[in-house]
Amino acid sequence: MPLAPDPTATAPPLSDFVLTYGGPSLVLTVGLVLGLPWVYLRWLRPRGQRWWVRLAVLAGLWGGLWVLVYGDVLWRAHEARHLCLSEGGLKVYRQAEAEGFMGLVDFAPWAAAGFRYVETEGNVLIRAELVDGKPVERRVDQPLARYQLQEVLTPGGGSLTRISLQMQDRERGEVLGEVLRFELAPGWVDRRLMALLGAPLPAYCVGPKVGRFEKFPHLEDPLIAATLRPPGKPPVQPPQRPWRG
Repeated sequence: MPLAPDPTATAPPLSDFVLTYGGPSLVLTVGLVLGLPWVYLRWLRPRGQRWWVRLAVLAGLWGGLWVLVYGDVLWRAHEARHLCLSEGGLKVYRQAEAEGFMGLVDFAPWAAAGFRYVETEGNVLIRAELVDGKPVERRVDQPLARYQLQEVLTPGGGSLTRISLQMQDRERGEVLGEVLRFELAPGWVDRRLMALLGAPLPAYCVGPKVGRFEKFPHLEDPLIAATLRPPGKPPVQPPQRPWRG
């Protein structure tokens, strides 16, 4: 999956970034079926206004309700589109040579690319490495890896949460590169319903692409390939995996 910005690509429409779970449509339906008839019968008809006055009042109420429930949705979509296109995707700051790295990834494709080991740090430290040409996993006490994959989450000041998957230099505290994605947030009506009924799976944008997280498998692949390479070897290519986007 291409993560780097393509300056020749056509920018996706705003509608691609609209996130709603049906709350605004539900409110508008209730307003149309119950609200407007009640206003008409309770306030407009008894006062005997002309038909066009009644129609104008009902249209104004309907338009105001639409702006109330969908205005926040459209503003969030506008913000998401701007941030995802201007900041999202793969960003590379430096490439380093390394025999291995630390991260929660499968070792086999990176062993084929020339890396000697991959370490995984959890309750215990596990190192996967080649022994006599075969991958072997074992528990170790001290890490060898200078570079590690690390996810950094920053709640946004606006409506999006910024999530950065980084390749970090553990010794220098430097970021070699990152894949930025943003977690989208629906409008206020959907958020109220989510508080009562529970939240569905979140949606993300990575550059111009929008979808659930399963649409973006193996975001670490292009990041590893762009920031690290085995000593004395040319830059590696990301593993060829099917993209389900």
